[in-house]
Amino acid sequence: MGFFDWLKGKRKEEDWEQGEADYEPAPIKRESLDIHNAQQRQTYVRNCCEQMKEATTEIDRSEIEYRLVTDYLTDMEEIERLPNNERADLNAYARKIVSLKTEQKNSKSQVGGMTDRQFEAMERMTEEMPAALEKMKKDEDFKALVKQDLQKLEGEKVSAQFRRRELAAICVNARNMAYISVFALMAAFVGLVIFQLVFEIDSRTGYLITAGAGALALTYVFQRYNKALNERRRVERSLNQIIALQNTVKIRYVNITGVLEYAYMKFHVNTSDELSYLWEKYLKEKAERAKLQETDEELDFQKREMVKVLRKLRIKVPDIWVHQVEALIDSKEMVEIRHGLIVQRQSLRKRIEYNEENRNHAKDEISGIVKEYPRYAQEILGIVSEYE
Repeated sequence: MGFFDWLKGKRKEEDWEQGEADYEPAPIKRESLDIHNAQQRQTYVRNCCEQMKEATTEIDRSEIEYRLVTDYLTDMEEIERLPNNERADLNAYARKIVSLKTEQKNSKSQVGGMTDRQFEAMERMTEEMPAALEKMKKDEDFKALVKQDLQKLEGEKVSAQFRRRELAAICVNARNMAYISVFALMAAFVGLVIFQLVFEIDSRTGYLITAGAGALALTYVFQRYNKALNERRRVERSLNQIIALQNTVKIRYVNITGVLEYAYMKFHVNTSDELSYLWEKYLKEKAERAKLQETDEELDFQKREMVKVLRKLRIKVPDIWVHQVEALIDSKEMVEIRHGLIVQRQSLRKRIEYNEENRNHAKDEISGIVKEYPRYAQEILGIVSEYE
């Protein structure tokens, strides 16, 4: 576990002691060793050397950490003994760093509305973006107008086609009425002739009335037919104009649809509203990222300045304090860190003593064998020299 966790009191006093209890090796004994067996003898000596080497490595590592912890404790005492004016300056840096860290945390919570891929895609289009968005909106408005014109022309076309069918029916009816009128007129003349010849009735008045009625009827039918025919021709001309205009508008609609579909594909959106939303989101994200970067730079600057001040105050390990500035302005935090350091130093001391004891025991074992069995001394010392 790292040292910063120790400073925060995250290691418990019994961590090392529990590990020591679980993994403490059994003391080296040679009662069951056949010292005259070369293989057993060499294996035993090598085991002792391995234990000495491992213990020495752990002692060195623990002593480095022990000196580091001691330096931290010394630094704490130096800081607490600072004059009020120097401590006030140091605390000012600490408060500034705490404030910037809070601001940094808030900025980080705001950043992330867009993925890096989305952000980079929008960033590549920054220069063309405002104009492209405006053009897309205008194209969508134009497409809507063209669609309205198409719908209006379609309505006029349907109306003209309906009127043309009506006029065609009127022409057919007028023709039929003309046939009926001629047939009725002929039938009336035949009747009048029969009345005159067979019954010797004076039919002159009847002839006049029949002729007048027939003329009026045929005139009405002809005028109605001619009027419907003329209007039908006019409606057909109007319909042709509507169809021609409709074709032109359809071409415009197809073209503007193609332009919009290309723009949608280019910007990976479906509407200008979606693009506008992404653009606003990008601008907000850009501002938040710029703010975060500015905060990061200011925080780094304040940390460097604080380290400079700490070095001037003869603090041995100044860099550590930029990571625990809260302790400078909060006495409870300082007490907690001190307690954690003291506990850690005690644990390191126990570890050093434990490994020294193991190393000395292994050393004594080798020395004892050399003294008791001098004929193997050169062999044993040769093995020991391999580990030096």
